[in-house]
Amino acid sequence: MKLRTFLFILILYVTFRPSSSNLTAEEIQTVLDKHNELRSQVSPEASDMKYMSWDDDLASMAQEWSDGCVFEHGQPTNISPFDPVGQNLYSSGASASNRPNLASATQAWYNEDQYYNYDTRECSDVCGHYTQVVWADSYALGCGLTFCTNKWILTCNYGPAGNYNRHPYVSGPSCTECSSGSNQCYENQCRPCSEHNEECICNQVCENCGTLNSDCTCTCRDGYLGNDCSEICADTHANCGNGWFVGQCGRFDYVDEGCPKMCGLCVDPDPDFVCLAFPTETPCPCTRHKPPGV
Repeated sequence: MKLRTFLFILILYVTFRPSSSNLTAEEIQTVLDKHNELRSQVSPEASDMKYMSWDDDLASMAQEWSDGCVFEHGQPTNISPFDPVGQNLYSSGASASNRPNLASATQAWYNEDQYYNYDTRECSDVCGHYTQVVWADSYALGCGLTFCTNKWILTCNYGPAGNYNRHPYVSGPSCTECSSGSNQCYENQCRPCSEHNEECICNQVCENCGTLNSDCTCTCRDGYLGNDCSEICADTHANCGNGWFVGQCGRFDYVDEGCPKMCGLCVDPDPDFVCLAFPTETPCPCTRHKPPGV
């Protein structure tokens, strides 16, 4: 009897549990597309901007927060893999039947760019909504919308959170400094070609006679390393071999980064080799139109 009661309650929960967001499928696509559109057109151009995708956990949290009808920042229990979670809020004084335009709400956040100086990182008014929208490392988005007595409250959550004490993105030619190491590009944003069926573009440049591979990565000549082979093979930290040892390589990122030669991540250059070529800028074989369904 107890088992039957438990199963009945479980069925009720699965059948009637709330959806992750009160947004319609069209609204979800609208707010997501608007974020990616604005992220793709930042000025100065971004070299490391990630393509943004929808996240149901962030949306569930955003919906729960909007449902509280308190127009201030905060989060319910964090059920997402991101910690901390970034957040933007928007309020629209309209009737219950007049849902706000989510593209316009996102644009309102972005319009704070007029107060932000990229070079100095100075803000003359409010800029935090803009910088979160264009934070390069934030690649997950989830939003919730609720009508509260006389206004709509839109909450959008971002993962990972942005707005740390640095530039929101790295300036430079689009998709030339993607954190993945493969500079595959989609509408000026870092996005693996395997995730979409549209034109697949490689914006990788291999310095110092590095070889551009079909997966849009570089194979560096001896003596060089880095995503674009622009770094000289050398231990740059004073602790290499003097406090930091080979046994720590592969275990601590800061040891690998400061002591690539000690850690065997690169070797000395060939003394007989002289690179006379320009950097490899021609598109790699991954530049193509992918057939639908592939």
